[in-house]
Amino acid sequence: MSTITVERSTTVHDEYADPRPGRWAHHLDLVAAKYAPSNPTEPIALGRAQVIEKGEIFQRRDDIPDITEADRVTVNGVTYDINGRPRAWTKNGTFVGIVIAVIRTEG
Repeated sequence: MSTITVERSTTVHDEYADPRPGRWAHHLDLVAAKYAPSNPTEPIALGRAQVIEKGEIFQRRDDIPDITEADRVTVNGVTYDINGRPRAWTKNGTFVGIVIAVIRTEG
C-alpha cells in the first residue's frame, strides 16, 4: 500500500477582490488506497527533454474521499496533478469504489 496525501489549493483574493489560487495545503490522507503507475512516456520535441508519468489511484467504496480534479496528490514523495474527475470503479457491473487518474510532467 502507498502513502497518498491529497492537497487542496487555498483561495486568496487579489487587489480587485477576485479569487486566485493560493498555497497548497494538506486536505486528507488516503489510507486504504492503492497506486498503479503506468510506463512513463518521452514525447519527441526539438530542444526539449520531457517525461510524462501517469498512474491511477484506486479507493474502495467504504471510504469515498472528497477529491476533485483541482486537487493534487503525493504518492511516496512524488507529487502528481489529478487528471480529470474521479470516476467509478466497477467489477462485473458492481460499484467497487473510485479511480483517480494522476499525471506528472517534467521538462
